[in-house]
Amino acid sequence: AENLAIRVSEASKISIDQLGMSTRLSNVLKSEGIETVHDVLQRSVNDLYRLPNFGKTSLRELKFCLAANGFSLKD
Repeated sequence: AENLAIRVSEASKISIDQLGMSTRLSNVLKSEGIETVHDVLQRSVNDLYRLPNFGKTSLRELKFCLAANGFSLKD
């Protein structure tokens, strides 16, 4: 449980800009107030699909960038 708490606190400090995603995807997320990894991880895949201009390609890129940094989305 301690590890999870550390990961959550870490995630709240990591800007989405640090994940290495495209400017386009970063702008889509920021336009909806998603600024940190923690903000992303609070959303389900369905929540993300509801964002304007967010589709399968965006999801694939986001999952890749998160995984490269040791994070993953909830289903």
